[in-house]
Amino acid sequence: MKKIMYVFAVAALSLSFLSCSEKAKKNANDAIDDANDKIEDVTEKVVDKVSDAADNAKDAWKDTKEDVKKGAKDVKEGAKDAIDRMGKQADKVADKAKDAWKDTKENVKDAADKAEKGIKQVSDSIKSKLK
Repeated sequence: MKKIMYVFAVAALSLSFLSCSEKAKKNANDAIDDANDKIEDVTEKVVDKVSDAADNAKDAWKDTKEDVKKGAKDVKEGAKDAIDRMGKQADKVADKAKDAWKDTKENVKDAADKAEKGIKQVSDSIKSKLK
């Protein structure tokens, strides 16, 4: 009977060890699964943050390109306006120069006509005195 009890005791201890071993394996597997889940969560968060940062960088680049295009357009329009104003000023100066030249020609012609009349009068006066 002692032997039977001894066999039962050994069997009970063996089953107990096996049961603990299975429980330890299950706990280890659960811990590994939890660690894997946490790693996946962290990985997803990192990917999301990197994706958000990339999106922000793309948006910033797009905004910068638009700002540069707008700035170039503004400079182009400003240059065009300046050229237009310079052209108008040049036209005004040219018109004034033409008017001045015309006035000068008229003044010279008037002076020449007066001189011719004066010379003719003097010439006529001299002719009449010589006769």
